[in-house]
Amino acid sequence: MPAPDDDLQAEMYARGREMLAAAGYVHYEISNWARPGRECAHNLTYWRCDPYLGFGPGAHSYDGRRRWWTVSAPRLYIERVEAGESPVAGGEDIDRQTAMAETMILGLRLLQEGVSRERFRARFGVDPVAEYGSVIGRLARWGLLEVDAARVRLAARAYAVANRVVVDFLP
Repeated sequence: MPAPDDDLQAEMYARGREMLAAAGYVHYEISNWARPGRECAHNLTYWRCDPYLGFGPGAHSYDGRRRWWTVSAPRLYIERVEAGESPVAGGEDIDRQTAMAETMILGLRLLQEGVSRERFRARFGVDPVAEYGSVIGRLARWGLLEVDAARVRLAARAYAVANRVVVDFLP
């Protein structure tokens, strides 16, 4: 079945947003709505780039500097654990540039919260507007980002094209 064309997708997305808002849901994350106070704490951990620990086959973990994952096959995972072996299948160190880019890309998913300038400064020692000034300035001039003293976030008109907006932060 072919996907609907871009205009129809945008129309359906806008209608969905209207219907959910009318039912009392808040569009707190680019692909998630929730009643106030019922946001998914699990996913917020990812979007804020906070550390997390995953357990089980195919689970991913992140400590703020390194990301790693376990084998995905349940049988192999169990065999390794029962043999006293590590189920870790791989990992990667996250350099500073990648960590800053991920913080911007994932933080912009949070529609009201956006990227906290204070949290960014505390983690990286630089303001995101100073680090990404030309990108943020251009996207703000185009009406795709909103910037204030506390945060950088997607403008409502950018929700349907968010994936195109965030690629500008890739290293």
